Amino acid sequence: MSAPPLNAAQADLDEVAGVVRAAGTSFYRGMAVLPPARRHAMYAVYAFCRMVDDIADDPAPLETRQPRLEEWRGRIAGLYRGEASDPVTRVLRQAVREYGLRQVDFEAVIDGMEMDAVAIVAPGLAELDLYCDRVAAAGFNHGQISRPDTQARQPPRTRIQGVSGEERQRDQACASIPVVEAKAFPAPASKRCTVPRETPIISPACSCLKSCPSHR
Repeated sequence: MSAPPLNAAQADLDEVAGVVRAAGTSFYRGMAVLPPARRHAMYAVYAFCRMVDDIADDPAPLETRQPRLEEWRGRIAGLYRGEASDPVTRVLRQAVREYGLRQVDFEAVIDGMEMDAVAIVAPGLAELDLYCDRVAAAGFNHGQISRPDTQARQPPRTRIQGVSGEERQRDQACASIPVVEAKAFPAPASKRCTVPRETPIISPACSCLKSCPSHR
């Protein structure tokens, strides 16, 4: 009998695949066509991204979410010391060894989730570019993590500086679309608004921004 993909425990592989399947993402079926080792590595990367994103989006107070993100930062550091304590990190540890995934890319995802957790509001264009790099464009961040070969010559967290103007506008638009669809402030507790205060992508006259005090 052949060894399980990535030489990981089959129970861990099944657990991680279950996390991705339960998320209801279309990525699940797309990743399912990959060869087994790559498929399960991608499942683990996606599961990590999903879990830290869920922390950022949790309605719990910020002071309870930040320690949970820091805990994940410690888990990622542990991967590069050969440490793992749960199915996701155990499969990630094997993926790191097999594919040379970079610690800085995992950390950039957590940095982005921290930006999300503190509720970015009407950022300047430079801050929006950083948000796009860490949150909106990078993954969906699992894409950046899983392509260390194409990122090797570029400093972490500054890739956006090297993209074309058209690509930057696309990323800014992608970051703003969810806000526009949600009418900027879907609930009183929501304070996230990624439409930039400088040269807004959406006309300031747009009705979805009228309730946003940062764009008045």
